Amino acid sequence: MKNELPDWHFILGAVLFLLAMGTVFVFSSTPMLESGARIRFSHLASVFLGLGLMFWLMRLDYRFLREYAFPLGLLAIGLLLAVLIFGVTINGATRWFRIGSLSFQPSEVAKVASVIFFADFFSRKQKKVKEFWHGFMPAVFYSSVVLGLIMFEPDLGTSVLLGGVIFCMLLVAGFRLVHIFPSIVVVVAAAVPFMLRYPHVSRRLGTFMSGEYDHQVTQGLMTLSAAAALQDSGWVTVCKSCATCPSRGRISRLLSLARKQVSSAVCLS
Repeated sequence: MKNELPDWHFILGAVLFLLAMGTVFVFSSTPMLESGARIRFSHLASVFLGLGLMFWLMRLDYRFLREYAFPLGLLAIGLLLAVLIFGVTINGATRWFRIGSLSFQPSEVAKVASVIFFADFFSRKQKKVKEFWHGFMPAVFYSSVVLGLIMFEPDLGTSVLLGGVIFCMLLVAGFRLVHIFPSIVVVVAAAVPFMLRYPHVSRRLGTFMSGEYDHQVTQGLMTLSAAAALQDSGWVTVCKSCATCPSRGRISRLLSLARKQVSSAVCLS
């Protein structure tokens, strides 16, 4: 019977690996910041809190969540609506509720709530997932409301991430591709012009697409310094077969530039 279930050790290993890599990036990219110690402490506190909750939830029967799937879906929509009205605006984005020194993003609640909502919905609609009106359209309606509200904040990253998760769930549930892909084309065609209205989205897209932007080094500093830290630590090495790789010289120059930028930032501070 054990072979019928996936080995949870692989899932746990993947989670711990990603958690470790994220911690390396945080610790290697914050030394030049005045608030670096606070950021690192906050990250470690979140890590241990998250691990504790993860091991606690692993001992529970997840099927009890089915009773709360619909209320959680409504709660997510309500919070996303409320943050647009009562939330705090920072750098042109209204994504946060702030109570004293504490703040949180309703979109984080929407991520978990949407997964639970769709898991319950797909399990109840197994025989109707291939039907357009009774299976596909209800899923599209809920997705459109949640993703639309997140984009209005605006939060492109979260909307893309959650949209990708929902897309994967639709495929696994057995929805017809002839229904899914035309919907994706329509969503992308409508979403891209809308998101490009915001300067920071256009700036990030330009940074990703081209190296001609002066602020590219500044925005990529944390990633580059993290990569430099990995190389210095010996965790990342270049195999002999890659010694003649054309990209090796560019990577080395980027890492060297990251070190110089970090040194300059520390000196200026």
